[in-house]
Amino acid sequence: MFLGLTPEGADALPESRAFVEGLNIPWPNAYGAGETVEALGVRALPTVFVVGRDGKIIWNSMMEGDVADFVEQAL
Repeated sequence: MFLGLTPEGADALPESRAFVEGLNIPWPNAYGAGETVEALGVRALPTVFVVGRDGKIIWNSMMEGDVADFVEQAL
C-alpha cells in the first residue's frame, strides 16, 4: 500500500489537492499531517518510507540502499 502525507494544513488544501491531481497520484493522501511528518524526522520532501508487516519502518530515503530491495523484504 502507498500513502502520501503532506504537512500543509487546511489553508493549503486546494493547492495540495491540485498538486496530487496534477501528477495523477493514485494512492490515498493525508493532508495536515505535520505532526506525523515531524515525528518521522522528515527533513526533505519527498521522503519515502518502507514499513514492514510488523508496522516497523525498515527503510527510508534518508538511508543507504535501494528502495526496491526493501520493498521485497517488506513483502
